Amino acid sequence: EAQTRVDLEALEQALMVVNAKNAEYAGKVAKQEVKEQQLTAELSTLQQELTSIEKEKAGLRSQLEMDEESRAAFERSKGDMVMRMESLSAQVEALKKAVNTAERGNEHLQAENRTAAEKFRDMADKVYSLMDQLRLNQVELKKVEAENGAKEKKLNSLDKALQNLTAKVQMEVEAKQLAEAEKREAEQNAA
Repeated sequence: EAQTRVDLEALEQALMVVNAKNAEYAGKVAKQEVKEQQLTAELSTLQQELTSIEKEKAGLRSQLEMDEESRAAFERSKGDMVMRMESLSAQVEALKKAVNTAERGNEHLQAENRTAAEKFRDMADKVYSLMDQLRLNQVELKKVEAENGAKEKKLNSLDKALQNLTAKVQMEVEAKQLAEAEKREAEQNAA
């Protein structure tokens, strides 16, 4: 019975530790989900900016291909446009790298979320297993307590029976001693 109580206390301690770990994993998953949403929003913004820059670049290219009538006027601003296009090309490359980095970060975060979710499920399974074991131990403890109660009642009953038998034997011994004393007295009187 004492061992069962110790086992129950150990199980309850283990259950508290598992619950604390579950809370920690749930917190990590929540933080990672927020980070994933931030990365997704950042990725969307970068993609929009990339589209806008590519449109501007296409517009500049079409201006470079204008007809001969406006080419003379265009020649004056051509140098600036070429520099602008080069700058925009560099921005496009930088944005592509940023998009790739964001996508890799997002994939890494999703993998971490999957791992955390698996750990959370494993911990939940362990908690349910411990709860089942705890319930079984509680049932076993009640059974042992009931058996001990029945044994105690039987022991009390046997004690009472022993007391009764002891009293009866004592009475018989006393009666025998009295009868022997009376017999000796009668023999002495007869002599």
